[in-house]
Amino acid sequence: MKWVRILMVVAAIGVASAYVFPLWTYKLDAPQYPEGLVMYIKANRVAGDVDKIDIVNHYIGMKPIESTQFLEFKVFPIAFAVFILWALLAAWSGAFKLVASWVLTYTLFALVSLVDFYKWLYHYGHDLDPSAAIRIEPFTPPLIGPKELLNFYVEAWPHAGGLGLIVAAAAGWLALILLWRARRQEA
Repeated sequence: MKWVRILMVVAAIGVASAYVFPLWTYKLDAPQYPEGLVMYIKANRVAGDVDKIDIVNHYIGMKPIESTQFLEFKVFPIAFAVFILWALLAAWSGAFKLVASWVLTYTLFALVSLVDFYKWLYHYGHDLDPSAAIRIEPFTPPLIGPKELLNFYVEAWPHAGGLGLIVAAAAGWLALILLWRARRQEA
C-alpha cells in the first residue's frame, strides 16, 4: 500500500527530527528575570540557561541539572536510530507485522519515556536539601503546560523534536489502521 509506505517514511522523518531539534522546552519567567530563562531538553543533553536555572534552584535546595546524570541521554540517540531504521524497513516492506511491531514498540517506548521524565521531575522537586536558604513545600515541576512556582511562572511544552516524535506516532498508527482495514476487507 502506497499510503502505508509514505506514512512510515513520515514516521522515520519525525523520529529523525529529534536529532535536529530539542524535544522539550521549559520557560521560566520571574520579576528578577524579565527576559525569562529557557531550558531545552535535547536527545543527548540539556541546553539553554541551565547555569542560571541551577543558581535559582540552589536557593530552594534542588540538585544541579547535569546532562551526565541522565542515562536517557545515552539511550535516546541509539533508540531513535533503531526506530528510524525500523520505520524505513517497514516502509520498504509494507508488511503488517513489521508496521504493527514498530507502532506498538514505539508507543511503549514513548509511554515509558514520559513516565521516566515525570519521575525525574518528581524527584527534582521532592528531594530538596533541608539546609537550603529558602525552604519550600515539595513540588513537581510541570511535565506539560503552565505552573506557578513561588514567584516563577513556568511553562513546559514539547519542542519541534518532541512534536516530530508525536507526528511519528500518529503516522505509524495511521499506517497500522490502513493495513488493518485492508486485511479486513481481504478476509
